[in-house]
Amino acid sequence: VDEFVICEQPSQEYLPLEGLVRHSRTVTLGRRGTVRVRPYVLSAYAGLVTALVRQPRVEALLKRTAREVDRGGYDFVHVDHNPHGSAVGLLPYLQTPVVVYSHEVRGPRYGRTPWVSTKPAGSAWRRSYEWACRLPERVERRLTNHRQGRPLHATRLILTNSAYSQSAFLKRFGRQPVVVGCGVRVDHFRPLDLPIDNMVLSVGRLVGAKQHHLVIDAVAHLAH
Repeated sequence: VDEFVICEQPSQEYLPLEGLVRHSRTVTLGRRGTVRVRPYVLSAYAGLVTALVRQPRVEALLKRTAREVDRGGYDFVHVDHNPHGSAVGLLPYLQTPVVVYSHEVRGPRYGRTPWVSTKPAGSAWRRSYEWACRLPERVERRLTNHRQGRPLHATRLILTNSAYSQSAFLKRFGRQPVVVGCGVRVDHFRPLDLPIDNMVLSVGRLVGAKQHHLVIDAVAHLAH
C-alpha cells in the first residue's frame, strides 16, 4: 500500500508501517496559531481569526493531495480519521472509492475545558465578559462540525459499534448510523460452565479518557 500522512506538524512519534508500506508521504497542513494576549477575550477572537485565515490554505492542500491520490490508480482509499485529524477533509475531493475509520466522534464525549469559569457570575458585566470569551470557541466549533460533516453527504453507509456512538454521531452530524456490534469468533470464544461470582468488569485502555476511576468510585458505594 501507499501511505499519505496528513498532519499539522511532522511527529517523531509516528512511524510508517514498515514492511507493508511501499511509499509514505507526509502532508503538513501547518500548526494552528495560538495567540496569547491579555485580556483573554482578545486571545479568543485572535485565535478565531487565525483559524479562518488558515482554512483556505488547508483546503488547497487537501484538494492537491486528493488529486494526487486519484492519479495513483488505487482500488480504494482507507482513511484513518482520529478525533483531531484532518484526513477526512479529503472526501469531498476524492474520486476513488473511500472507506473511513473514525475512532471517536469528536466533542460529545470529551469536551474541552473552558478557559473561563462556568460558575454563575455575580454581575451582569462578568456574565457578559464570559459570554464574549466563549463565543469565538463556539463559532469555531460550529465551523469545524460543518467542515467535517460535509463529507457525510457523499457517504452511502455509516456503521458504528455501539448505541452510544450512534447517538453521538446523530447529535453532531444529523446522520443515523447502523449499529454493528464487534465480531466474536464463536468457534474460539464460548461460554464455560463455571460458577458465576459477583464482580464488576471495566474494559478499556488504562488512560484517563476511559474514566475507570468512575467505576472504582461506584463500586465503593455498592452495598456489601
